[in-house]
Formats: sequence, C-alpha cells, structure tokens
Amino acid sequence: MRVRDIVSYLDRQREPAKSDSEAHAEWLSLADVPRFLTDSVEGQMPAYLSGDHFYLYSVLVPESALVGDYVQDLMLLDFGPSGGWGYGSGYDGGEARKAIYPPLSSTGTRLLEGTEALFFLREFEGVRTYPEMSQRASHLLCLHWEACRGAYCRLNENGDFWEVAAARRENDWLVCTLERTELDFYMYLTDSTLVRFFDVERCQDWTKPFEGDRATELVEKPEAGIRARRIAVRDDDGELLLAWLRGFQLVRRALSDDECVARLTGHGEKGRPYESFIAHNFKHGEVRECSCNPSDLADYFVDSELPFSTSLAFFRPEVLAKYKQDPDKYRVRIGRIDCRAGWSVRYHINEEGQVHAYLCDLGGLPHSEQLYWKSFNEAPKAGISERAFKSDFLAEWDDSYDPLISLRQRLQAFPAVVVDSEELQIWVPDGDSLNRLGYVVTGSRKEWEDQVLVLAKLIVDGLSTRDLMRLAKSLGCFDESLSDKSLKLLEACLVCAGAAGETIQEILGPLHNVWNLRSGGGVAHRGSSAAPAQPSEGFRSLLAEVDHAMKTLAKVIEEGSLELSSK
Repeated sequence: MRVRDIVSYLDRQREPAKSDSEAHAEWLSLADVPRFLTDSVEGQMPAYLSGDHFYLYSVLVPESALVGDYVQDLMLLDFGPSGGWGYGSGYDGGEARKAIYPPLSSTGTRLLEGTEALFFLREFEGVRTYPEMSQRASHLLCLHWEACRGAYCRLNENGDFWEVAAARRENDWLVCTLERTELDFYMYLTDSTLVRFFDVERCQDWTKPFEGDRATELVEKPEAGIRARRIAVRDDDGELLLAWLRGFQLVRRALSDDECVARLTGHGEKGRPYESFIAHNFKHGEVRECSCNPSDLADYFVDSELPFSTSLAFFRPEVLAKYKQDPDKYRVRIGRIDCRAGWSVRYHINEEGQVHAYLCDLGGLPHSEQLYWKSFNEAPKAGISERAFKSDFLAEWDDSYDPLISLRQRLQAFPAVVVDSEELQIWVPDGDSLNRLGYVVTGSRKEWEDQVLVLAKLIVDGLSTRDLMRLAKSLGCFDESLSDKSLKLLEACLVCAGAAGETIQEILGPLHNVWNLRSGGGVAHRGSSAAPAQPSEGFRSLLAEVDHAMKTLAKVIEEGSLELSSK
C-alpha cells in the first residue's frame, strides 16, 4: 500500500453516509476496517495511525511469547502510544529511590510489558509532538531521517532516495509506515512478530447522548490474524447510534528463512539478471555478444572456452552524459564513475572517441544500469585506449601528457604567496568544480557549455579577490577601481612585481579566454554560445592552455617574484 492510499482511505472512512441509506448502515458496521487491515500488510504497511476516532499502533512481540492462550491477554489493550524511556522516583525507608522505565512498561497486559514499539510519540513540551522511529530498528535497517521527505530513508541500488519508513502528518492524520520487506527482515533479526492494535469509533452525531442497549460481537478473521470486539449502541427503536471496533492483528514474517539468510550474508544475488553486450572477445579474436554474468566469464588462470572477464564492450560517448549531469549522485573521474549507492565502473576513451568498459565491471552494475549502458553499445571502431592498455594490462604508469590530469594535479598542489610570513591564497580550490571538471566527449553543445561553466568557476572564480587585494596593497599597486576584478588585480600584481610581458600574457590570456567564453561567448545564457565545430578537441586544447597558464603562475609564485614586500 502507498501512503497516499492510506491517507485516502482514512479521509473517506471518517465521512458518514446519509443516515437513511444502506451505505450508512455499512459505514456504522465498521466492516471496512478489517478489509483495510487485510489489504494494508504489503508495501508501505501502516504501523501507527492516529486522528479523528481512528487509532492503530504496532508493537513487536517475541515469537516465543505467542504461545498458549495469548489472545485474551492481547485483548486487554489499554495503553496509548509509547513516549519512549522515562524515569521516576519513590521513597524506601525514607530514602529517595530512583527508577528508569523502559518503553511499554505500563501496557496493562502481561504479554506486552517491555516489548518493542516501532514508533514513539515524542513530546517537546509547549513546542510540538512528533513521531520518532525506534532507534534500534532504524540502525539495523540502515535508515536515516530526511526531514524534507518526512521519512526515514536509505539509498537504493541506483543511488536514489528510498523512503523506507514514513513518519509525518497528512490531512490531520499522523501516519507512520514501514516497508513490509524491511519489517520482515527486522522481525527475522529480532525473532519477533508484529502486533497491530486498532481502535476505531464511528457515530452519526457525536453531540447526542449514547444511551441505549449495548451489544458486543466477536470479529475473527484468522486468515488475516485479526481478532476484535465490535460494540454497538442502539436506541429504543433499534437505530444504531454508535459503534466501535477494538482488537489486534498479528502480522507474521512473510519472507522465508532462505531469503532472510541471503540478505544477512550478502549472498542475495542468485537469480539476478545480466545483460549481454557486443564486445571484443580478444581471447578468441572475435567481436560478438558476450554476457557480463560472472559465471559466463573466465580469468587468466583457468583453462576455459569462456571469454576473459576483461573483454571490452564499446559504447557511444553519450553514455557518460547521464552521470555528468547529476553530480550529486555520481562522481565522474578520469577513468572511473562512482555512484553514491556504492557501485562503480571503470571506463576509458579510445582514439575514435568510443567509451569502453570491461565486462567484469558491467556485471557489477545494477540491472537497470546495465540496460542503460546496453542502449549505447556498439561494435568497436578502434581498439583499447593506450592509457588503459598500459595501466590495466602492462601495469605501467602512463606518463604521456594529459591536460586534464595535469591540471587537476597542479591545482591540488597550488602554492601560496608568502607576504611578511603570512600565506596568501590568491587561488582557492573549489572541490566540487574540480570533481565535476572532465573532458567533452560528444559533439553536444550543451556538454561544451557545461564544462566551460565548470572551468570558469574553477579557475577564474577560484581567484581570491580578498587575498589579491592584500597582495596588491603590499606591492603598492592597489587601486579601488580594481577591488571587484580578480583578473585585473592579478595583472596589476604581476606588472608591479616586474613579470615579463610574455609571462603575463601566458597567464592571463587563457584565463581571459575562459571568462570570455563563459560570459561574452554566451555560455552563461543558454543557446547563444559559439561552440567549436569539434567540441571535444576544442575543449581539450582549452584545458591545455589553462594548464600551461596555471603552471606559469605557480612558477612565478614559487620563485618568490610576488614577495616584494618582504625585501
């Protein structure tokens, strides 16, 4: 069941039908409540509902306690939602005695004393009341509270937030639910069974007195674990004035022991689907479809007719776009994509611009991700990239120049200017932009624009106006008109320090170019940028220019040319 369906039912059931209709008699009979309880044990299962004469509360009871005549004990329900732990005091022989009371320590039933509630109703005196999930349950199920969602969440295999347990108010209802599969696993871990207590009252007119004959009827639905008493009050003419249903429902674990053990041990991958990809089966010198299922792949140490697990599948470069456009969920590094859900995949780009990945890595992706990659799969147009061959097969360092790698390394160790024994960071790294900076791998103008914006934010916005102003003042070249112009400040400092004109141009030329592409080139205003005919080659050249500029600036700093005030 979904939370919206639960709230919809609660809203409908509190509205009485016309008093002279059959629907009204049906409504007062409360026949819909057992149906709701039966239908709501799947999906988001209600564990705590409260509001407008409808109350449901759940308690976990040890399986070993549900023996003998426990039904009568559970029917003695006479307690509200637990507020959690408490303390008290008393006197023994004139001396104060302290006591700590666990949750559910005053339930009025032998069976429920000291059992576990899934949700508590906490009260912040004078401020608010709010539901809170059992900490033991949230910890064991690896759940975290997300206030904006009103739910305890964790990430699914695709890195998306999964609302496992809702705990919020909807349409004046307090609604707390827990995903049934998660509840089952928790019941397995704790050797327990869930008991849902319910108390529902209905009346056509709550302002009238409820005097009349009272009749009690047992309601039992053993197949659904429901046992209750329905109490009806009728006037002298036999008209039903008031009815309420009070009882409990046992919800036993539906997941089998084998399914729970598979999750417990982490061996729950049996039967998961795997896709096949057009791949270069270099073991047999052929290009054909190969499954990424680990059982259909071989290593180098076992004699087998199966393809090597390092066989390469090739993809159109657009396969990377999805990951670059969602930096909150994915981190795209040189040669690797990491998802916050915990999975990762290695990739490289060959001389034809194709992305390639190993079958063994594709097999580690969630099935939905395998399908996504498969939609870009194509036959190889060239072989493995030189970098991948050296690093992954020859176990050698690839020392060929790569402007992106070089720029990343340079920026991560960018030097400070020392003025009067104080370090000035004239360029400050932005970790988010540094992580997002990557190559343009397609002919997409949007990808070009995105990366130019990232580069401009990283390099030009990374210049610290504050420290450049302090440096300019120490060099005696500060001008108020430059106070908000980082590139002009940097130029003034370089000129005042006596840097050669060629050096200044090597530094500022590429930086102005990046800034002009961002603003004057229209990148900041979508749809008007002058992207090059070959965006991937153009951006690679731009990175090389910026890398050289930052290398030159770092050299000027390291040589001490900007430290004139200390002389």
